[in-house]
Amino acid sequence: MIKFNWGSLPISTIQWDIVFNKSDGIDFEHSVVSTAYTDFVVLDKKWARRLRNFKLPPETAKIFSIVELDHFISELKSFKSQD
Repeated sequence: MIKFNWGSLPISTIQWDIVFNKSDGIDFEHSVVSTAYTDFVVLDKKWARRLRNFKLPPETAKIFSIVELDHFISELKSFKSQD
């Protein structure tokens, strides 16, 4: 799954002509690892939007932006682990 993210995000950022600022490298890595290895991820609005534009496999994390904390907390309270 992480190969999907690492391979897709850089290609799409080039295709969509996305300009990276100084903090985007760290945000990029945080987004990829979190999405691949967790059930939920809360990102800033820009990175939540970017990841939602991908056709991610269904087993990747549910993506929330920082302005969706109420929705995130509701989902977290109702979460049942698959373990």
